[in-house]
Amino acid sequence: MKIFLNKEGVLQFNKILEEKKGELLKNSTSSSSSIQNATGDGWHDNFDAEQSLREEYMITHNIEKLLKMKQEIELLEEKRVEGVVCINDVLKIKIIYDENDTETSIIKLTGKYLPEPNSDYEEITLNSPLGSSIYLKPIPSQIYYEVNERRITVEIEEKIIK
Repeated sequence: MKIFLNKEGVLQFNKILEEKKGELLKNSTSSSSSIQNATGDGWHDNFDAEQSLREEYMITHNIEKLLKMKQEIELLEEKRVEGVVCINDVLKIKIIYDENDTETSIIKLTGKYLPEPNSDYEEITLNSPLGSSIYLKPIPSQIYYEVNERRITVEIEEKIIK
């Protein structure tokens, strides 16, 4: 499955990957120290060494997962097209879950790997169900997307210019 990111998203993804590699190096150093300082007859008698080994497996698994994901990244050139939803647009939308359950939100469609907190709007990544469904759709318009076999209606009301 392709992962669509802009330049900022690729940089963010690579930073996360490098941080995980740094964690692995730090953990390996810690593990070596705890094994050398072991008072028992080997690493299996050393709780710190066992814990470090478990953490190493988790970190290694995460790195492997990120490396597989990296192969699926597709860099999107950011286009500015009038009248449609583009990356980095801030929008006012209405999400309609059912007849009596609606929510109005201010969102920003982002090409990042992970959204970041913002007090003015909620960041929605291009790879989320909502993000992928509104990308390049006309403003205003009504679209649909599905989550867990539930159809959700979204009204793209307006683009907010800041």
